[in-house]
Amino acid sequence: MRISKSRFVAGAQCPRRDVGRCSTFVIVPDELWQQAINENLLPAVRLDRGLLPSMIARGSGALIHISSIQRGLPLYDSTLAYAAVKATLTNYGKALSMRSAQKE
Repeated sequence: MRISKSRFVAGAQCPRRDVGRCSTFVIVPDELWQQAINENLLPAVRLDRGLLPSMIARGSGALIHISSIQRGLPLYDSTLAYAAVKATLTNYGKALSMRSAQKE
């Protein structure tokens, strides 16, 4: 399919037919990405870092991370950064579980 017309969105060129999908990603500023990371990922990482060593030493314990359905079904038009960070949190939790199970 030949696309002859395009539109610039926040300094990036997106095919006109993809402006809705492309512009959402392109226009999300770094500050919103960082805010999503600071609010939805780093608190869990910091808490786990404090709790997990004693849980491993005791040989028992559980960490629960609250994620979102958006980790697999993101709403691109409104919450792309949030969805991406929740997917990261889910994968971080899986990796942490596998790694801590090996320590036992």
